[in-house]
Amino acid sequence: MKGTGPQMPEEAAFDDEQGTPGLVAAIRQEIAAAGGRITFARFMGLALYHPEHGYYRRPARDYQTSPELHPLFGLLVGCQLAQMWEVLGRPVPFQVVEMGAGRGHLARSVLAYFHQEAPAADLHYIAVDIGPRPAGLPEEVEWREVSLGQWPPSSITGCLVSNELVDAFAVHRVVMKDGALQEVYVVDAGADAGPERPSPWPSPRGRGDADPPSPRGRRDGNEGQARGREPGDEDNSRPSPPSPLPRRERGEGLRPDRETGPPSPFTERSPRRVASGEGPEGEVAGAPHPNPLPEVARGDSPWRGEGASPASEPAQRGSRDEVPPFREVLGPPSTPALAEHFAWLGIDLPEGHRAEVNLQARRWMGEVARVLARGFVVTVDYGYPAEELYSRAQGTLLCYHQQQFNDDPYRWVGQQDITAHVDFSALADAGREAGLHFSGLVSQSEFLRNLGLDGYQRSLEQARAGGRITPAHLYDQRSALRELVDRRGLGAFKVLLQHRGVVEPCLDGVDPTNRRKRLLWSRPPSWPWQAGTVGSG
Repeated sequence: MKGTGPQMPEEAAFDDEQGTPGLVAAIRQEIAAAGGRITFARFMGLALYHPEHGYYRRPARDYQTSPELHPLFGLLVGCQLAQMWEVLGRPVPFQVVEMGAGRGHLARSVLAYFHQEAPAADLHYIAVDIGPRPAGLPEEVEWREVSLGQWPPSSITGCLVSNELVDAFAVHRVVMKDGALQEVYVVDAGADAGPERPSPWPSPRGRGDADPPSPRGRRDGNEGQARGREPGDEDNSRPSPPSPLPRRERGEGLRPDRETGPPSPFTERSPRRVASGEGPEGEVAGAPHPNPLPEVARGDSPWRGEGASPASEPAQRGSRDEVPPFREVLGPPSTPALAEHFAWLGIDLPEGHRAEVNLQARRWMGEVARVLARGFVVTVDYGYPAEELYSRAQGTLLCYHQQQFNDDPYRWVGQQDITAHVDFSALADAGREAGLHFSGLVSQSEFLRNLGLDGYQRSLEQARAGGRITPAHLYDQRSALRELVDRRGLGAFKVLLQHRGVVEPCLDGVDPTNRRKRLLWSRPPSWPWQAGTVGSG
């Protein structure tokens, strides 16, 4: 919650609608040095990762991630990791690399699971982050601040896992204008922008048609995978399925291929059709677009801050008369990689659509594959396959400031989070090109339920009936677990699993028919009763 973290430095604690003064000045200097404009990706990178004033350098947060919300998230991830250890033949050591480890909540819970349920495993847990090692982290956790790009190739046998990491990579913003791809640049609002055209988009504050805010269980602490750097086609004529995931991606009917696992729904090279722009925004060829954008900022949740704005009402706070320090202009793409990205995905961006392009995510997946000799990759985040992601005419970029959403990245610079939804097609395809095979894509709700969350809930009821926990503890537990699997919130996050060097990886978190899962459902481990017993710190 806001105010529960460590005391912030005086400037970082200063809340001004224009932003942190030192950061605003630094960005203005960089714009001037670059000739009057910088890409939005560079602006976002500075706003989030500036070494002195960036948002992720602030010691306090007012949001929670799944590992913080309840230790069961990490315990169930540990359950999946333990099965991976067995599938790999119980390697010594079994290396788990968490990218974007933050304050270590996931690490603590995973270690707790292995200590209790798989003590024979020689687990080597490596936590990677740009921030300093958090206090109280178990000594057995190795802490690294070195990006994967500097690690030796094929040095990891085990699993590389991330939770809400990729959505925080700096993105380029583009718009299809008059049949040509244009890029968004950021200029100093108080200086002459020169001959560039102003952005034709409505002002973020006056747009009024913003998508519901992105899920914000949100990242814990100064995480980032050592973010030292800058900083099958669906017929659009058919109604969209009610689930935020198509049937194949939900895991229904998936059977692993003997050599490489289930076929990826992203590997087809035929064009991925997106909305043409006709009809109301959020519709595809007249069919209602599924809305997996979760409502996690609900004010009625005991696990969220007081006064959080509803998902259907992005916050429009502060004085409308105050001019933001920066504004947008359009220009030719800064790199041919932007147009190549859409061609690589087989996407034709419709006229008038704007979108975010996460070029860093593709490079990151290549680095992940490079260091993995044998094992798995688990990526938890919120987003869509490409055809859904780019059907949203206004893009998915949103900001989060003091437990409220807004869609204006040029205010509260350095004092608010900036995020964009993840393109899971790009991640899966980039992994495939780098030698990773697709293991499955499921929602977080399905992933956790497949691993035994419902069995844990039943054990809570039994504990209450036996007098081992109080009604208040039971309520707190239920509330937190409901948040983890709520399809309007964290439960709609997606879990992408990939593998290398494994035959027939029938993973518990993906396959709903796995016979081994019956044991997980019927015999939940004797895990801690109180949310916070494990994983908090």
